[in-house]
Amino acid sequence: MATKSVPGLLIIFALAFAMLIAVAQGSPLVQKGHIMQHCMNIIKKAPPYGMPSERCIHVLVESNIAAVCGVINAEDEEKISVERLVEIASKFGQPLEPGVRCGTLYCPTSITAGSQEGHIHEGLAARGRGKL
Repeated sequence: MATKSVPGLLIIFALAFAMLIAVAQGSPLVQKGHIMQHCMNIIKKAPPYGMPSERCIHVLVESNIAAVCGVINAEDEEKISVERLVEIASKFGQPLEPGVRCGTLYCPTSITAGSQEGHIHEGLAARGRGKL
């Protein structure tokens, strides 16, 4: 009788494990890691900034930027420009509400484009992305 329940337990374990992996991939920490991995050339602290890759754009569009902002810490802020992340994310359909905290900073009442906007706009338009 005990052997009949083992396959059932294995199925339940496999389903639970699959659900855990699915939830973890949607985790803000995992999303932050993907953004740091694929978008560093456009969110790093110091210029020159590169053009966002197709993978970076995909990661930004698919991420919950507000949740990612909630897990950005001081160590991250030594490497990335939170202002730049918020600016770029808003250009790809992930704007943050004014007053929302991102790392140690709060979003202003409006996102002002930085000096790199023209550079990014020209490069994306050339790649068929249109205006930012």
